[in-house]
Amino acid sequence: MSAKHRTVLIAESGSGFGGSAKYLSDLLGTFPKGMFAIEVLAYGRGPLFERIEPLGIPIKYTPLLRFPWFEKRLDPFESEKANSWRYGLSLLAAVVQLGLLVPIATLWLFSKGVRVVHLNNEIRSHLPLLLAARLSGCKVLCHLHGWRHLTRLEQAAAGLVHLYVGITHPGTRFYQKEFPKGRYVTIVNGLLLPPPKEDISERLAIRRQLGLEETAICVGMIGRLVHWKGQEIFLEAFQRVLKQDSRAYALVVGGSFDQNGAYLKTLQGHAERLGILGKIHFTGWQKDINPYLAAMDIVVHASVNPEPFGLVIAEAMAQGKPVIASDGGGVSELIRDHQTGLLVPPKDPVRLSEAILELIRSSELAARWGKAGRAHILKEFDIRQNSRKVARIYRALLGDAKLLRPRILTTYPIPQSPIWQKATVLVEPRPNGTSHSFKRVGLRDRTLPWRLLKARKNFDVLVTGSEREDCLFALLQQILPGRKIPHIMTCCLWKSERNPLRRWMKKELLRAMARSVTLFLVWSRRECESYSRHFGIPGEKFVFLPHHTSLQGYDVESRAGDYIFAGGDSSRDYETLLKAVAMLPVQTVIVARQIASWDGKGLPSNVTVKATDPIEFRQLMAGSRMVVLPFSGGLLQSTGQQTYLNAMLLKKPVIVSEVPGIFDHMTPEVTGIVVPPEDPEALREAISRVLAGGPRIEKMVEAAYRRVQKEFTLDHFVKRMIAQAAKVSENGKESF
Repeated sequence: MSAKHRTVLIAESGSGFGGSAKYLSDLLGTFPKGMFAIEVLAYGRGPLFERIEPLGIPIKYTPLLRFPWFEKRLDPFESEKANSWRYGLSLLAAVVQLGLLVPIATLWLFSKGVRVVHLNNEIRSHLPLLLAARLSGCKVLCHLHGWRHLTRLEQAAAGLVHLYVGITHPGTRFYQKEFPKGRYVTIVNGLLLPPPKEDISERLAIRRQLGLEETAICVGMIGRLVHWKGQEIFLEAFQRVLKQDSRAYALVVGGSFDQNGAYLKTLQGHAERLGILGKIHFTGWQKDINPYLAAMDIVVHASVNPEPFGLVIAEAMAQGKPVIASDGGGVSELIRDHQTGLLVPPKDPVRLSEAILELIRSSELAARWGKAGRAHILKEFDIRQNSRKVARIYRALLGDAKLLRPRILTTYPIPQSPIWQKATVLVEPRPNGTSHSFKRVGLRDRTLPWRLLKARKNFDVLVTGSEREDCLFALLQQILPGRKIPHIMTCCLWKSERNPLRRWMKKELLRAMARSVTLFLVWSRRECESYSRHFGIPGEKFVFLPHHTSLQGYDVESRAGDYIFAGGDSSRDYETLLKAVAMLPVQTVIVARQIASWDGKGLPSNVTVKATDPIEFRQLMAGSRMVVLPFSGGLLQSTGQQTYLNAMLLKKPVIVSEVPGIFDHMTPEVTGIVVPPEDPEALREAISRVLAGGPRIEKMVEAAYRRVQKEFTLDHFVKRMIAQAAKVSENGKESF
């Protein structure tokens, strides 16, 4: 089908000043060429549309097509007490507009040969075009760039849309609750990523223009001047900052598009009452915000309502600026709290001021967050990825591609998860698939790699563990002809080898596999960097996936016991534990194969060691007073997550040695106690604190239980795994 027979009409109901118009101009600037004939329909004439015209894309301005009558301020259905006069006028105006415009728009869509109508924002303003699109047989796609409850009229019309596109995962979930019958995909918004700038001329020029001294700390906020963006909260927070550090200046970038700039005057009056007007610069709307970003030392985003995405946040992070943002809406898609930025409660000027002062006082922390934020944006939010996914959606609506959940082939069984079983097709080893000679080299089933090679053409993505058959498949797929299926590998054996020859062999094997494997899933953020460096594999091959509990489906009852429980074999340091618990007035039960033979051989009298089955292991943990996991120091890999997460779910106080992965799953002194590895004194002190009990320990146990329920259940893990599969799949899916 030629491009001229694949016409797509993109309608933008905004004024051309806001984030949705900015997104549209960036999207079209990177859209795959020649695939579709695209035209733009705009209801306003804002300056952001000027970026579209040089691209050679036809753009038409039709403000009369905008449907305003049933917006919330005019919709009689949204009033608690309907006013019959108001209702009659609104209904009459709506009928006249629809009666005139829908037939005209329908004929126009027919004449243009439009096949897909893409509403770049909410339904409400597009109602005439939406009706015309359905009458003319077009497929309708609706981008959800907002975050608000649907009006009753919108809910009535929502079923006319074939597909909704959320710009963040939280945003998609919000609208799924508003209209559960709709079909949704998530394509996280992107932006044109700026190159790193070493030249500071822009920064100095703006600061000189504003009269800022070299030592001044510039705290900036960028966004339209509207109440929900939180500029008043920012001013109140800035007043508190000034009391602590007089070097601070505030920069408020954005225009007030209400009548006569009324809200700008409100903000200026508020600043004057706070006594800070002389320390604040209101710049008005700026076509290019990059010079102003360059002038800022800290960027603040203080929305009081949920933010659909936060494009300004992404732009600031892309420039390497440390960002403080209100925790609401889709912002969590951009900022990982205390890693790539800082999230604060909305409508809280006190907490916002404390966060600003924290960055002012620690330039090292600000620089670290800025660097981490830029790396996160560069990796995840490139508009070119976004545009390819939108093109795939168009193809799906035109019938050229499938828009289904990814077909996942797997050798990684999760029998306790109905979600995983429903989403995947499991290929299991055959009981008699390998001769004795093959078993000697560790192959359970020599036929499994070949069966995977044969089956891959019928699936979108393969998820495996790191058994020898899985590794052999990865090597074979690299060298044999045929379709290369995206391959995700979990539980890889990243443990460093002591023997130089074995270490070299493992490194070369993993590097060879990495040429075929799309992603390696690892259980801590630190491992993404350390494995890349240690094994010489590109860092983009690694993705952190939080671990999970494994009690789902088992009947385990937690009881308040009178003994310490420690268990597991991987990288455990039980010698340190024995030194720590010696002479303590409490029994200790250690369940581990590696020391089961120690029983009765010089152990402290209050220690019992044993090897047992998984059922008794869980029961002993559930009946303990606390769970202690002593790990060896200097580990390359993370370990023990499943054990301590299970303990947290059982409401046991948990003490662990610091190893990779701990801080991804546990917050010290909040959800558990973390001690230095191989330090019996520190471990003994931590155990004594738990034995003493008290409100602090009880609060920690409850916080740990809540966090595990919120983030680390098996269902969370499986959904994240499926999301990663969808992300690397070639065929477009329910989530991108």
